[in-house]
Amino acid sequence: MKTILLAVLLFVIPQISTFAQIGDDGTGIVNGYNIGPNAILIGADLNGADLKGANLTRANLTDAILEGADLSNSALLGTELGGANIQNANLQEANLGRANLSGADLSNSNLKNSKIEQSLLVNTTLKNTNLTNALIFNSNLSGADFTGSNMYKVLSGYIVGRPSALPEGWILSIDGRFLVGFGANLRAAELTNTRYLGSVLTALTEKAFEKISTLESNASELIPKTESNAERSAANALMIDALKTQIDNMSAKLETLVASVAEKDDKIAELKKRPTLEQIRDARAGSIVLTVEPDGQNITLGLTIEQSDNLVEWTSLDGEMTRTIPIPDGKKFYRFALDK
Repeated sequence: MKTILLAVLLFVIPQISTFAQIGDDGTGIVNGYNIGPNAILIGADLNGADLKGANLTRANLTDAILEGADLSNSALLGTELGGANIQNANLQEANLGRANLSGADLSNSNLKNSKIEQSLLVNTTLKNTNLTNALIFNSNLSGADFTGSNMYKVLSGYIVGRPSALPEGWILSIDGRFLVGFGANLRAAELTNTRYLGSVLTALTEKAFEKISTLESNASELIPKTESNAERSAANALMIDALKTQIDNMSAKLETLVASVAEKDDKIAELKKRPTLEQIRDARAGSIVLTVEPDGQNITLGLTIEQSDNLVEWTSLDGEMTRTIPIPDGKKFYRFALDK
């Protein structure tokens, strides 16, 4: 009887891990798929995958399975996600700018603080999603279903197309370019004098809000300045009161001066009625005006006799007759006559 020995060769194949964490550059291998910009991942099964911080810029994830995946803080710029299953996924802080989400299902997903700019959401399902503080700008929402979604403080603008459904209390603006509802963040909206939901919403540009935020952040600096200004205002008020008092005093003095000027005007008018010196001199032919002596008490009248042979040349005779007349009280008139 022959004994047959069988040699059994055992080959141990090392197990290849199907899971790897995304690197700092946003790339890596997850579930056997190369994750990175421009990756071709059509129909890829990334169910529950950890894609936190992944860089999938311009990647093709058409019809991919991303249910329950963690895509928080991921870059999905220009990414093809048409028809993808993205239910119950975490896309918080994700950047979906220019992404194509047409026909994708994002039901029950977290899109808080996400950015959806210039994106396609045609017929996209967004039921019961969390869109708190999300930016939905310059995007096509034609046929998008937002039923039951939390859209608190959503910032929207320049929307193309009409969603098939919006959460209760939310509507499109009259021109169809803004999502408007309770708690809506309308920083970029141009809604001046437009009535929505019974309220007049005033349009404020993004720059205006930035300035408001700056003022709020600098409130602690503004308060001391305000208090300082209040102190200055109080000091200015005291100065104003002092000036008012000075003005009142000047007004009283001015009134006194005006009265004094009026009184003088009356005196001047009265003096003007009196005859002038020339008028007195011309009162009658041969009239003369006597001048009071320096002592102010007397008037001296002097008489000189002249003789002439031809009525042209005259010579004074020696001797002058003078007479001092005391000035009496009141008005007096004198006349002089020569006796024959």
